Amino acid sequence: MTGRGTVFRGAREGRPFWVNLLNASLGPTASWIRLSPEALARRGRRAAEEAGVEGLAFVDEWATLLEAIESEADLHWLGRVAARQETLRLMQTQTRTRRALDDRPSQEARPMAPLIILGWPRTGSTHLLGLLSRDPANRALPYFESFDPVAPRGRDDRIERVDSMLRFVEALAPGYSAIHPMQGSDPEECVAIFMLAFRTLQFDIQYRVPSYVRWLRESDPLPAHRFHRDVLQWIESQRPEDERWLLKDPTHMLSFDALVSLHPGARFIHLHRDPSEAIASICSLYAHTRAMFSDAVDPLALGPEILDGYWGDGLDGLLEARRRHPEVPVADLRYEDLRRDPVAAIESAYATLELALSQEAREEIRVHAAGHPQHAQGRHRYSLERFGLCESRIQERFGAYAQRFGLDEASSPTS
Repeated sequence: MTGRGTVFRGAREGRPFWVNLLNASLGPTASWIRLSPEALARRGRRAAEEAGVEGLAFVDEWATLLEAIESEADLHWLGRVAARQETLRLMQTQTRTRRALDDRPSQEARPMAPLIILGWPRTGSTHLLGLLSRDPANRALPYFESFDPVAPRGRDDRIERVDSMLRFVEALAPGYSAIHPMQGSDPEECVAIFMLAFRTLQFDIQYRVPSYVRWLRESDPLPAHRFHRDVLQWIESQRPEDERWLLKDPTHMLSFDALVSLHPGARFIHLHRDPSEAIASICSLYAHTRAMFSDAVDPLALGPEILDGYWGDGLDGLLEARRRHPEVPVADLRYEDLRRDPVAAIESAYATLELALSQEAREEIRVHAAGHPQHAQGRHRYSLERFGLCESRIQERFGAYAQRFGLDEASSPTS
């Protein structure tokens, strides 16, 4: 693939000089930055006491994650600093959120039946989320609100804090916004709520933690999904609006049964993209993200890890779960159709879900699409070969899926 843009050349090669210099200079002190569960449990208990909640929650989750980071992620100095600070932030935010949930009125909250976007990463889900958020009937979750659901006392500076964090990400990895553009006030996936429960594959995107992934896939997802539902209900109580939630998180595809169980009346849009393009883009996403925290990012090993990992199994499991729940409304939507004519694609999906698309929503979607063209933040470039893969392996694994949904009819060179 040709042209200028964001392309993974290596963990160190893509970084600013100052990051590599900092890691090299302070690398000998990396072991001083403690990431063990024992080291951080004291800070977590102190945060719980300050928030007025009893003990720690999701202990197995964060302990398993920290043990995996310490033994497997091979973080550089700055990566260890970032992982420690992020863990402490998540602990503190979680305890404040739990306190807010404890203080809710005793009467049961009325959950809104959500519209949930499903599908692999890199299938156009962020673009679809932005478009659907323009429908006044949908209530999207802005990034700052999932990042920190409980507004601080006094001035609410959550948007500023998220934007500051995102500027630091861009400083660490220039061009990252071409892969996944984000702003604090923009609609964003609800993964940040699951991060508060220390239960999401997002951590594997950031750090290579195979033992945590194995544990996650073998354990019960319901407690974290109940926490996610309760947080949404609490947000509703603070900003009551008669709308349906619009939710998106690629890892939702691994928890379809939990979503159906906890969100009666939920409707789903399942996005599909040519697997060759999607897998190559997913590999690039992982490579760029992990390189912010580690020098040990081997692109030739990453491709087989992704191809043989949980995204393929998750897709198989989702299709099987859909077969078991024929009563649950799901609309299939191809990436190419969404890019070609977003209004027509969304109108078709709404018709399948028996939802009305108002004229106001059509116009808002049209305006948003025109104002957010593809590659506006730069071109994200990638290839299967860069990550040790080839078309024949993708065809062997996902050929039947691609044929079923007509994904081999057309493809796009970049995400």
